[in-house]
Amino acid sequence: MPETSATPAPVSASTRDPAYSSGPIVLVLVIILTISAIQKSGPPPVVGASVPAADFSAARAMPDLREIAARPHPLASADNVRVRGYLVKRLTELGAAPEVQTATVARASRRGLRTFAVVNNIVARIPGSASTGAIMLIAHYDSVPSGPGAGDDSAAVAAILETIRALKSGPPLRNDLIVLFTDGEELGMLGAKAFVENYAILRDVKVALNFEMRGDYGPVVMFQTSHNNAWLIRALAAAPFPHASSLAPAAYRRLLIDTDLTVFLRAGIDGMNFAATRGLTRYNTRLDDIANLDPRSMQHQGSYALSLAREFGAADLSKPHRGDAIYFSAFGGFFHYPASMAIAFAILVSVVLVIALIAGVRRGAFSVGGTFAGLGIYTAAIVLSFAESRMLLSLFVHFAAREPPTGTNYGGAFFVAASTSAIIAALCAIYCWLARYISRANLAAGALAIWALLALGCSAVLPGGGFLFTWPLLFAALALNFRWTGRQSRDPTPAIVAALVAVIPCAIVLAPVLISTGHVPPLMF
Repeated sequence: MPETSATPAPVSASTRDPAYSSGPIVLVLVIILTISAIQKSGPPPVVGASVPAADFSAARAMPDLREIAARPHPLASADNVRVRGYLVKRLTELGAAPEVQTATVARASRRGLRTFAVVNNIVARIPGSASTGAIMLIAHYDSVPSGPGAGDDSAAVAAILETIRALKSGPPLRNDLIVLFTDGEELGMLGAKAFVENYAILRDVKVALNFEMRGDYGPVVMFQTSHNNAWLIRALAAAPFPHASSLAPAAYRRLLIDTDLTVFLRAGIDGMNFAATRGLTRYNTRLDDIANLDPRSMQHQGSYALSLAREFGAADLSKPHRGDAIYFSAFGGFFHYPASMAIAFAILVSVVLVIALIAGVRRGAFSVGGTFAGLGIYTAAIVLSFAESRMLLSLFVHFAAREPPTGTNYGGAFFVAASTSAIIAALCAIYCWLARYISRANLAAGALAIWALLALGCSAVLPGGGFLFTWPLLFAALALNFRWTGRQSRDPTPAIVAALVAVIPCAIVLAPVLISTGHVPPLMF
């Protein structure tokens, strides 16, 4: 019996994809498009004070911001009284008839501790012409003791004041508009809790829009919604520069982080939560000041507040609403569809992939055994990526704790850039070595099979995040069908086109989601 070698024979050049040498070209194009997608996910430019009165202008909101964020103004401080007096005066000037709601409130923490405080919420109600319910704009006006709170949350308060001014310059809304500036949010949403427990007009509120800031720059992301949110997402889609993904609320529900909106959602009120998340290193510090605040983020907050106030202000809020939505931003656009389609869509895309795989096997492009080998290798690559990331994080925190890089939170951006580069380099080296023995087509087919499993599983368990796998997989499956069901030739052009169709949607769908959640380094954008 002839001896067999234990080492697989290298893949010959004749079996390689005709686009074997096009990889660097595709990679460069993907990097360019990814950078472009990230840039398009940024906040809108600041609108000057000379625009029409009915438009929102961050420039017109800046005087209010300077007054509110002049100094730290935590609960029960003299500057808290100063800011409260200023807001009452400004709301009165805007014709909003404010009142101060003083209440004693208690809150139990997860550790069993209780906080007691006297809070002073500021409430203003602007009647509608034929109200079917009330819309509420919410921001908290207290800051932490350690900083003036220009981002958290003075920018949102100033943006709401400018929104009221813009609304007052036009015809009245159909529905009532309630403005709530809460006190004591930094100590555990005390003002929101007091409002829910004591204020009679709560029963009229049909939708609550809360504006926060967990940083001081970057796009303002809608990161949390109530259930049955399809009607809210349709309104969000009509707003200028919408930036959101249905993954964020699904992930946020699993975090032990609350905002004022959490209190209203628990009270059964529909709503959406907005915040910019970049600049976390200055969050709740003395550096959260006007000098570091990007006015484009405040412009983004105001564009949401004004657009949604008008959208909900004209709607029939008495109708019941059913159904959730899948939604995401990509390359400056905003896409949404019913969540009930998630599993069916994932199954359809998986069927398209299976057709492509069968065609590829029949053409001899890859084999069943090779595809399973690729599947196993890709699974191992995912595990390796997580392990390598945790190892690098441990090393990084160990050394950064001694000497943190200036301007970063344990060098977060540097860590992401370094760890991503190291992981990609390691995986590329491993795949280049494996490609000597297993064809690239088999490696790719196995990887896409894993994506199909992830798309199906995520769409079933976490429907809001299924789009991250389903949409990139759709284009990859279509590209694979194009590549292996058409006429074959040694011309590399069809293979290059197929590769671009396969990977470009992945870049433009994933990049805005990752950049908005802070998992991609700033890269100076």
